Amino acid sequence: MKCKKLINKICLSFLFMVMGFILIPIYSNAYNSSQIMVSLGDSYSSGEGVEPFYGQEDDPGKKIENEDWVTHRSQNSWPGKLKLPGNTKKNADLKNSKWFFAAASGAKTQHMDKLNLDKKEMLKKEVCYAYNRPGSNSLEYFTKIYNYEYFFKVFDEEALKNKHIDYVTLTLGGNDVDFSQIITIAVAQPGTVMTAILKNKIAEIKADISTTEKNLERVYKGIRNKTDNDTKIIVAGYPHLISDNGGVFFTDEEARIINNDGVDYFNNNVIKKIVNRQPGNIYYVDVVDEFKGHEAYSSDPYINPIMILQNEDINALKIPPISEYSIHPNNKGTDAYARCVQRKIDSLAGNYEWVSNTNGTLVITNYNGTQESITLPTYIDNKKVIGIDSIGNKDSFKNIKTIKFPEGIWGVISDSFRNRTNLKEVYFEGSGLVFDSAFENCPNLTTVTFNDFTSIDKNAFKDCINLKSVNVNYTVGEGSQILPSAFENCKNLIHIDLDKFSWICASAFKNCTSLSSVTLSNKLTAIGENAFIGCTALKGISIPKSVTIIGNSAFEDCKSLMHVELPERLGKIESATFRGCTGLKDINIPVSVKEIGSRTFEDCTSLTNVKLSEGLEKIGSATFCGCTALKEIRIPASVKTIGESAFSYCKSLTHAELKEGLETIEESTFEKCTGLKDIRIPTSVKTIGADAFYECKSLTHAELKEGLETIEGWAFANCTALKDISIPKSVKTIGSWAFGSCNSLMHAELSEGLETIGDGTFSECTALIDIRVPKSVKTIGVSAFKDCKNLTYAELQEGLVKIEGNAFYNCEKLKEINIPKSVKTIGRWAFGYCKSLTRAELQEGLGKIEDYTFCNCFNLKEIRIPKSVKTIGESAFCSCWHLKQAELPEGLETIGDTAFQWCGGLEAIKIPKSVKKIGKNPWLECEIVNIQVDSSNKKYDSRNNCNGIIETATNTLIVAGYKTLIPKGVNTVKSSAINTCHGIYYDIYLPKHINKIINDSNVCHIKGFYDSYAEKYAKSNGIEFIPIIKYTVELYDDSKLIGKKDVDGKEKNKYGIYTGDCPWFSTAEKKGYELLGYNTKKDGSGKLYTFSDGLYKLTRVENSTVKLYAQWKIKKYKITYNLNGGKNNADNPTTYTVKTKTIKLKNPTRQGYSFVGWYTDKDYKKKLENNEIKQGSVGNKTLYAKWKKNGTSNKQEITADEM
Repeated sequence: MKCKKLINKICLSFLFMVMGFILIPIYSNAYNSSQIMVSLGDSYSSGEGVEPFYGQEDDPGKKIENEDWVTHRSQNSWPGKLKLPGNTKKNADLKNSKWFFAAASGAKTQHMDKLNLDKKEMLKKEVCYAYNRPGSNSLEYFTKIYNYEYFFKVFDEEALKNKHIDYVTLTLGGNDVDFSQIITIAVAQPGTVMTAILKNKIAEIKADISTTEKNLERVYKGIRNKTDNDTKIIVAGYPHLISDNGGVFFTDEEARIINNDGVDYFNNNVIKKIVNRQPGNIYYVDVVDEFKGHEAYSSDPYINPIMILQNEDINALKIPPISEYSIHPNNKGTDAYARCVQRKIDSLAGNYEWVSNTNGTLVITNYNGTQESITLPTYIDNKKVIGIDSIGNKDSFKNIKTIKFPEGIWGVISDSFRNRTNLKEVYFEGSGLVFDSAFENCPNLTTVTFNDFTSIDKNAFKDCINLKSVNVNYTVGEGSQILPSAFENCKNLIHIDLDKFSWICASAFKNCTSLSSVTLSNKLTAIGENAFIGCTALKGISIPKSVTIIGNSAFEDCKSLMHVELPERLGKIESATFRGCTGLKDINIPVSVKEIGSRTFEDCTSLTNVKLSEGLEKIGSATFCGCTALKEIRIPASVKTIGESAFSYCKSLTHAELKEGLETIEESTFEKCTGLKDIRIPTSVKTIGADAFYECKSLTHAELKEGLETIEGWAFANCTALKDISIPKSVKTIGSWAFGSCNSLMHAELSEGLETIGDGTFSECTALIDIRVPKSVKTIGVSAFKDCKNLTYAELQEGLVKIEGNAFYNCEKLKEINIPKSVKTIGRWAFGYCKSLTRAELQEGLGKIEDYTFCNCFNLKEIRIPKSVKTIGESAFCSCWHLKQAELPEGLETIGDTAFQWCGGLEAIKIPKSVKKIGKNPWLECEIVNIQVDSSNKKYDSRNNCNGIIETATNTLIVAGYKTLIPKGVNTVKSSAINTCHGIYYDIYLPKHINKIINDSNVCHIKGFYDSYAEKYAKSNGIEFIPIIKYTVELYDDSKLIGKKDVDGKEKNKYGIYTGDCPWFSTAEKKGYELLGYNTKKDGSGKLYTFSDGLYKLTRVENSTVKLYAQWKIKKYKITYNLNGGKNNADNPTTYTVKTKTIKLKNPTRQGYSFVGWYTDKDYKKKLENNEIKQGSVGNKTLYAKWKKNGTSNKQEITADEM
């Protein structure tokens, strides 16, 4: 939404030109290189109350001679803390050279009169000083009369003769109205009596105030007479003295009397008034605001409380003993005074750079002073300041932390304070405009205070990430506005009062993530787009009745927003207004609202209650999308359209009431409302959009009424609980996947009048048992009943023209199908994987059986192909294992690649004379024993009953059957005809007259004759060659014939095994040897053939005999000794062979035993004869040692078991 402006987008310089001003650069830093100040006044100027005083460290005798100490001039006085333009040091460091300090504690206007009357009068002061004399313990007092004849005649000092005085500062008048007596009264007479006395004292002062006024005016004029007209006289006022809450000696009522009736009255009605009516360069400086909250008895006081007498007090005998320090500024207080006066000096001096206008006004462009806190001057060089413009200088104002814009400075030009990292506080006291990016990206800015203005321009305070407080007082002009992105990304802004603003423009408070509350004006008319987007802490908003426009995404992602009150005059809620407000719980749409924009309440995940009023006409797209807590919705009768995805993903929605009058349910309106249980569609609804009820998994009933014309794609898809559906007669079209994956749908009633069943309409309806397609239906779309695995019956009626691809794919229980005569087209895979289909009746009129139409119909037994069919597509009947008969009709012209592949039951085919094109491998893996081509066919033949198909003109074999014999004259073979990479074994060989193989398919091996084209082709293409040759293999053991085998080379059979590669091997054995195989050389130096080697390529000579010789390996046997506790003789071997000479074993030994002998069994029944292993023995042997214990009979022999 474009933001209206009270003043059109005009830069300040243009406004100046319209007003007749021309900006002319004048000068910068316009001051003398060295300036002089005289500081006069009373104790507030002298620094009474903050030590040390000048001369304080002197001996007592010298102190009373020291004018600075007697007048209590402090080294921490505020005039000493000032720094004049052009001076490199503060005044305190330039005392008596550039700064002349003549303030005096206790001074009144009558003392200052000495300046004018030039009379020698005695200023008498009773000086009492206590000191400890060396060597004495007694305290002595003394009094001295001191003559200050020239005390106030500072201007006549030699150091100032013929010098221009640039500044004079003073505070004066407080002693004239006797502030000290007021404080003394408060302390001496507490209670209600004091309150009355204070009131009386204030009344007395006011009654006689005219005298003080005259005296002040006389002083001001006297100073002017002692200086010249260029000297700038700065008169500082007094601060509030006592905290508003009172203090030890003061009640809050007494504090109010002192501050408001006393100080404020004296400042505003006396000092300021007198200053303002003086001519020339005289200025009043108000300090009240600087001391606010820091009065005596506050938590952080700038003013001393009531104190007892201090060491440096002059009148030590004072009764009551109240110190003169009491109710005077402390060190912080003199700092505060110095800040206020320094700002005024800076505004008067050349610390500012500016450009001047022809009408005498000017615009400040930079500040060169040292102060970090400044109040911009309203006049410089007697010219009115009307604005700020850094004119592109990135370093202007760079050190400023606090800046005040006084009334009259009404414009801050674009980028003037942009990226100023030191700026912390900004105060506007008057009316004006803050232009584009004026304070953008001031990261340390924390506080902004406005008084009276008309506009905050775009990006004015954007990215001020630490801005916490924006204070707007109630004098803001009508029509004031906050323009786009004015406070965008002010992430620490907590509250803002917009009570007087009539426009809040786009992105004004975007991403103010800490903003928790906002006060809006009852005259606010518009809230711009993205105005409060991302204000994640905002908890509530009450939008005034005056608002007629709320822009797009105005409150988007206000995640803490719990309550919104919408105005009655609102006509439309724009797009995404409350999108992502995850804390919003309820919303009441006023009767004035005609339209709710798209995504208005999207992802309001806590929204449980929505009230839509009569009068609402349109609900936009995704309006309540993702409102996961919303349980029910009632759509008023006035609503004509519900937009796309309006209630999608409302997972808790169980009930949706739709009224008559609704015309359209758009796309995805209730998509994934997984809790929705039933829906009644009014008769007024003409269209149910795509995905309207997609994946409403709890929906068990959907009532569709007459009048409904269109159900678009996926409208009820994946409604897994839906059990039945009745389509009204008025429905003409059911769109793609309208009821797809409704896996509980058992019954679907389709009425006459329906013309199209769209793609995937009932796909994956696994519970659907039967379907009746009305006569009115012209098209069954792609995958319309795909994967309806329990569909056993489908009635198709005359009138149906087209069955698209995959229409009944994987309907694995469908047993038969009758295709009406009206059907002209059946698409690819239309009945693919109908595993139970045994019969399919195709009628005349069908022009083409598309690719894969009946592929993998494993139980299809017969098919009648009508004469009207011109083409059978690729793999049309692939894997119809039980298909035994497929008569090809006259009129058929094209048979596609692999058309009848893996139809293992087919035994015979006949190619009609009409066939003009046969693709690759139409009968691949079919063991067809009888292939015939009609003798009238002009393109193909099967001459000589070869059981194959030959392309007549080229004499090329293109199709082969089982044991096809290639006739002479056929010189070319297509590789697809002899494809041998599949399971069926054709037993086809290529005769020698073949001189060309056309490579149009993979071939794993070729069978043929040595030295033929077939062999050369196989070798050059890396194909295994199987020779056609007969020979005899004879097997010998040395010279003895032990076996004989005839070898006939053949190709692989259906199990992938060569039938001629494994001749019989003799099982002859040789004692002590292992048969390794047969070698071509008797001495074993030739090639060794093992039992796994094929022998069908042993020779290229027809009817030859090949001799092979057995090759043996001698076996090595192991001897194991069981010594039964004895020790074996090291000469006894552990292995032997059949050829080892007879081994005479030696006796083992055992302590205390005699060896009996070796036995071959552990029972010691079979003794090894002569303890020998005879030559020619075989097998592994275990021998057991038998012992007899010495000194025993033979009966006490030790056996293994005994051991």
